[in-house]
Amino acid sequence: MEITKSEEKLKEKTEQLRDYYSLKLEENNKDTQILAKNSEVIQLQTYVFNKTNFFDDWFRNLKEKDANRIINSKKIGIYKYIFQNTRDSTGYNRGEEIEEVINLKNIVGSESFYDIYHMITRKYEFNFNGKKIGIEGLVPKCWDKNPQIREEAYKQILEKYSQDSAILSELYKNIVLDRYNEGVKIHKYKDSLSIFTENSFITNKALNLMLDIVRKNKDIFSEYFNIKSYFNKKQGYKYNNSKYHLYAPIIFDEPKKYSFQDMEKIILNTFKRFDERFYVNAKKIFEENHIHAKKMPNKNKEAFNMKVPNHSPYILINPSGDLKSVLDTMHEFGHAIHDEFSSKQSYFFRTVPPIIQEIPSIFAETLLHNTMLNNSKNNKEKIEILANLLESQYQTIVVQSYHAMFEKYTHENIPKGASKQDIDNKYYELLKDRLSTFRIDEAFKEEWLSIHHFYDNPFYCSGYSWGNLTSLFLYDKYRTEGKKFVDKYVEFLSYGGLKDTYPLMKILGANPRKEEFWQTGFDIIKEEINELKKLI
Repeated sequence: MEITKSEEKLKEKTEQLRDYYSLKLEENNKDTQILAKNSEVIQLQTYVFNKTNFFDDWFRNLKEKDANRIINSKKIGIYKYIFQNTRDSTGYNRGEEIEEVINLKNIVGSESFYDIYHMITRKYEFNFNGKKIGIEGLVPKCWDKNPQIREEAYKQILEKYSQDSAILSELYKNIVLDRYNEGVKIHKYKDSLSIFTENSFITNKALNLMLDIVRKNKDIFSEYFNIKSYFNKKQGYKYNNSKYHLYAPIIFDEPKKYSFQDMEKIILNTFKRFDERFYVNAKKIFEENHIHAKKMPNKNKEAFNMKVPNHSPYILINPSGDLKSVLDTMHEFGHAIHDEFSSKQSYFFRTVPPIIQEIPSIFAETLLHNTMLNNSKNNKEKIEILANLLESQYQTIVVQSYHAMFEKYTHENIPKGASKQDIDNKYYELLKDRLSTFRIDEAFKEEWLSIHHFYDNPFYCSGYSWGNLTSLFLYDKYRTEGKKFVDKYVEFLSYGGLKDTYPLMKILGANPRKEEFWQTGFDIIKEEINELKKLI
């Protein structure tokens, strides 16, 4: 226990140091002094991991009876979970020296590849309507109310990524091959998907079941897109049925705008109505000024939440004043509240399985959507909220599931020699399958190059689908159980990583190995579409 707690404290300190420089880089990714410091800290962190690896290696090689005696000792307490996981991973471990080489290799391997990807793509500039803007200014124009602006924005983004397609696709192929060589060839995982699922404590079968249910139900969103098109045409607002106009907004004279203060009030009031504990944690983050909302030229354009050891979470956003911006911020607060509840665990137990991570964030969005919907007395506002909710669900459930299907193809076929043309064609084939009623230009074949999760977090896209369908199931529970559900939900959040995925979800009455569990989410989506039809 003395060794375990010393190791835990040491890793907590090095992570805190790494987080500091990571946050500074998110604020300004061109600061060369911080880049140098960040590299130094990564080297230090790797050194610490390598120098403490001997202990896990020793424990893996103990005789079964000696290992069990330690695991079952009362003196070990909750740390038995760590020791049991160490024993369970024995089949994938290749010994202290080989693991040390792999850790050192990763600094200049796949980790550096996705860093280079971000350095290339974050500096993109566009000439739009006579003004120079960055990618963060152009992306929102893909759902502008003007069809010409939407189409032009898409074309410029696709063209820019296409210009760098040779280098971006090579970076991706090297990330995939690095994962395959390390995970499958050296560590002996069954395949690249299994690296994600086994570290999420689920099976490939459970994940594939979810993907199958999504594919089976994808066309219910076609009804929504048809309703939206019909409604907009009634207002004299016409556009063709192509992917350029998939995210055309529900048009009213002037969409509502939200200031930072409006957003703070909406988020805090939503949490307060749900449960006082959530409100207190959210309020603390606002009061400690841990939200970076300032516009800066070299700031990360992707919203995120970061839990730093011994600190309240930090949230980075780029608010644009629309409803989507409010919901994106609420999404990050869902992560932050989860971190606050799980922070009562010791350091080794704060990190939850990857597949669980998006449940609290998307549940927070679902909560906000429904709170706003229930409080609204204005039909126009209700239509806008419902449309936003359905588009968010389409993007998070259907789009992300199809991204996971694409990754299954690339991670299986790139090691077999798949070319960029093969990859482009597969992406296009899946795109046509999920948007069977839309015209899709061939330029969208290379859209996959713009999806950063493919580069920095393979298969994590599936976690968004898992999280959204689970959050729909949970909101249905909340509607029927009220406070009883809230207490179970707090228990679920408080465990952090002290339980595996299936036992964690069991607390909430969820069974991801059953088809009917996943179907519940789509039944609720049908309710939402019917409600929108009534309003329109």
